[in-house]
Amino acid sequence: MVEVAQVENLVNHLGELTIGAAMSGVTPPRWGNRSGDFVPQGVYRAAGDDEWLAVSVRSDAEWSALVATIGDERLARPEWATAAGRRAGHDEIDELLTAWVSARPPMDAAAVLQAAGVPAGPVLDEAAALSDPHLHERGFFVLLEHPSARSEEHTSELQSHSFIS
Repeated sequence: MVEVAQVENLVNHLGELTIGAAMSGVTPPRWGNRSGDFVPQGVYRAAGDDEWLAVSVRSDAEWSALVATIGDERLARPEWATAAGRRAGHDEIDELLTAWVSARPPMDAAAVLQAAGVPAGPVLDEAAALSDPHLHERGFFVLLEHPSARSEEHTSELQSHSFIS
């Protein structure tokens, strides 16, 4: 059994917010899947059963690429050309982006957006992550041997996903 305090793990990823709150005494806003810096940013329902796509637009250039790729003229509003304008319209942008994403499998939508230079990726469950060729090519999963743990069952499971030969 391994016990890890979640707050100790999470605090490493929230440094700016943690220090800012500690120094100012002001509680930061709740962003959910959104960001104070990037807009739009979120996780959008894709085609399929419980399928999702994460998208994070970090610049005006990426926004232009997203608008051109999706091809929905409603996204081309002049006030949304800047991050501040998009932040004000985030809810409406989310609705339009969800409409586009929900008609596509997440891998397909991610590939189209990535090809246009827009950061996007499918949200993978364990089975999808284990069978993902990209993660395999990068050596993400490593089979380890342990003297007191049996590994035959896990080895055959990994072999069934063709990660090891």
